[in-house]
Amino acid sequence: DEDNPLYLGTLEALARVFVKQEAYEKAIELYQEKNDLNFEETPQEQMAAANNLLAIANCYRLSGVEEKAAAYFAEAEAKQKRSGLPMDETYEKRRGLYLRQKMEHAMPPKPKKGGDIRKELEYYSALALSIRNKEGEGQSFAKVLLKTAALHAKLGNQRDTETLLDRVLSIGAKEGIFTTSFGRLCDRVGRIYAEAGSKNKAEATLRQAYQIQTMTEKCMTGQGQALLLRLLQEKGDEKAYFAVKNAGKLE
Repeated sequence: DEDNPLYLGTLEALARVFVKQEAYEKAIELYQEKNDLNFEETPQEQMAAANNLLAIANCYRLSGVEEKAAAYFAEAEAKQKRSGLPMDETYEKRRGLYLRQKMEHAMPPKPKKGGDIRKELEYYSALALSIRNKEGEGQSFAKVLLKTAALHAKLGNQRDTETLLDRVLSIGAKEGIFTTSFGRLCDRVGRIYAEAGSKNKAEATLRQAYQIQTMTEKCMTGQGQALLLRLLQEKGDEKAYFAVKNAGKLE
């Protein structure tokens, strides 16, 4: 019941399930109930309320109710400022989602999967520019650049692909070059380099992913590791090939 310390966490978890199921009205009810149980007597409670309001704003935007989405977003922003606390991780993520949804809503409809690659490329290029202008060159920007680079690779635009992927790696490296997340990024980037015909860059990036994997935890896909083996074999680097094949360390 409401007095159980797990109750608020349960409301949050269930609301997130409803969002995944696109049952936004049910999610909104739970976030509103969670907000009603918050007395907002401390700055931390005010921040929690701001997070709930922002979650509701996102639900309304996802369901296409623009006026209510904007009203809840404005209320969340005001409450966060009144708390006097810096934005926490949850608030930053929800705020970023809201702003990205708003930008996408103002853009032409996203092309359907399997449609014209050039139209998709035009869409994601515009989205990247919009995100950079609104949020700067952060992780959201890098994700869209990665998608844009993959489309350039499909079209055989090697130079454009390399330029974008070099930038993606530069942004990703800011959080640390020996992290599992950067290893996963290197795996993905290396495969796109290869698709564009940039074999040397593909090998170097996949090598980095493999080296990170030996120092942290598994971060390479089966495709990435198989591609690295093939590139090393084509290059004639037997020492590195057998090191990877036998799960050893690369020099």
